[in-house]
Amino acid sequence: MGRFLNSIAPYESSKIPEHCGDYQTYIARILDGIKEDLLQAYPELNIDISRAVWDIFLDIFQRTKDRFIFVMDEWDAVFHMPFTSEEIQREYLLFLKNLLKDQVYVEFAYMTGVLPIVKYSGGSELNMFFEYDMATKRKFSEYFGFLDKEVDELYQIYQKGAESDRITREELRLWYDGYFTAAGSRIYNPRSIVCALSDGELANYWTSSGPYDEIYSAVVVYGLLTYEGGKVWIPNREIMEQFRVLLMTKDSLGYVYQLAKESEQMLKATLSGDIQTMTRILKYVHDTEPPILSYNNEVELSAVVNLVYQAARDRYQMEREDKAGEGYVDFIFYPERKDEDALILELKVDGTPEEAIQQIKDRNYMLRFKGKLGERSKYTGRILVVGISYNKKTKEHFCKVEIM
Repeated sequence: MGRFLNSIAPYESSKIPEHCGDYQTYIARILDGIKEDLLQAYPELNIDISRAVWDIFLDIFQRTKDRFIFVMDEWDAVFHMPFTSEEIQREYLLFLKNLLKDQVYVEFAYMTGVLPIVKYSGGSELNMFFEYDMATKRKFSEYFGFLDKEVDELYQIYQKGAESDRITREELRLWYDGYFTAAGSRIYNPRSIVCALSDGELANYWTSSGPYDEIYSAVVVYGLLTYEGGKVWIPNREIMEQFRVLLMTKDSLGYVYQLAKESEQMLKATLSGDIQTMTRILKYVHDTEPPILSYNNEVELSAVVNLVYQAARDRYQMEREDKAGEGYVDFIFYPERKDEDALILELKVDGTPEEAIQQIKDRNYMLRFKGKLGERSKYTGRILVVGISYNKKTKEHFCKVEIM
């Protein structure tokens, strides 16, 4: 089989040479580095570095029978470089084909990246690879991130070294979980877990570390949405926070930007009992949404209510039709912090907000925030009960907020 070299230094495809403004400078750095390492590894062969690198590898194999293992991290980095184009992408794929495909000197080739090879190599250029991803392939899927048990072990180490438990295990789940392997196992973002426990602080680590400042790039290109049971969603607080920042700062998003701003105001108005602002925002969203939302029943009213409280998802776990007391409450907002206000929303079409609040009281929905008998309440903040109604005849909204 020949000997495997460990003297060839790794060359990361994501590293750009100084003052690099074109593909030729980028790829030349990689090729020159490989040739230099081969010269040092085989001084006795008098290698001619003017030849193509694959010709040099082939010559070394024919003379020594040595084969090589190729490891390439972020194989697709060039696709995101500022100088990239479709022509450059084709040239780069041809480079990989000449270097790796059907070459006798290749013992094994391993590449990682966020883009599937087949996406850009639809023909036969790189069809010799087996592709494995977290979402659809069971094999190796557990190695794409930290499993629950691994996070538990790291959290135990954190607890021993921390002066105080500034981060709870549940907060780690809310911020960095939400992904699933093809086998159904929960999986966490490794970098974010390590950074959070090292710093003792929950923050955006992964989404702020890449070359993109747009959450759309992160979600679409890096695949940061999660998928399970036929549904796709933003998986955790870390990604949601970046998404919220985008919505709140990019006025070019038009209506989506405006809706995000109104949603932020809706939550503030609810917490302060400002029913005039709440009514205005409900009317705005109702009037600008498609006419399918005709408010013939509470299901359609709840669709608009869900929109106007999107900002609440940054601080609350929102549940629809949750079991509470002696029935099912329309909306219930569980705060992530136990000392923040909890919210219970009940909706009425052709009713009054007072009737909605009375239903909350009559059916003891507040019990959802109480602990077991003899224990202290699970939440130390206020419990706000909110009644929202809509009159189909006058097309008016009415709101009321009470503190329990």
